[in-house]
Amino acid sequence: MSFKFWECEPVAKQGDRESRRLWRHVTVALQKNNIQLATNAKRWIEQRQREEAKKRQDQRIVYHPTLFVKEGEGWKYKDELR
Repeated sequence: MSFKFWECEPVAKQGDRESRRLWRHVTVALQKNNIQLATNAKRWIEQRQREEAKKRQDQRIVYHPTLFVKEGEGWKYKDELR
């Protein structure tokens, strides 16, 4: 089996919604076994996402994800991993 390794931009160069940057505080807290801090950081991310979704809904703005497409009741990654 062959593996393909992906190179990621340094966190400082990533957009504010890129996964490693977005979840960095949760990751660090978990590495330090600080479950409460990780939970608070996760809740902050989720609350911000809920508020943004509500704002889009109120303004009747259709959300178009960058990396996923709607498929039935779920979502599918646009580019299959190989």
